[in-house]
Amino acid sequence: MAVTILEVESEERDGLVHVALRGELDLSTLLRKRASVVASSLRARPAAEKAAIVASVRQRVWPMLDAGRVRPVVHSRHPLAEAASAHRELEAGAHVGKVLLTT
Repeated sequence: MAVTILEVESEERDGLVHVALRGELDLSTLLRKRASVVASSLRARPAAEKAAIVASVRQRVWPMLDAGRVRPVVHSRHPLAEAASAHRELEAGAHVGKVLLTT
């Protein structure tokens, strides 16, 4: 399975890297930074546990996004009027990163 990794500007080791379900995973980079790969799914979790996770993300992840320490990989942007084109791009599966609709 391929994955998309959020870009991390920090050179720190033992850091957190968020992984989605498409793209490439360079294991040598992970090994050099002593990083770990952890898989998780929210679907089967109880609502209270999901709420606790959301609160933790707001506290721990949002500040890193606000500071620009992590940022999502954006593959392309499409005007909302061209949503069908963006959808075809997703279906083709050749993208790495987010396909965004803009207004």
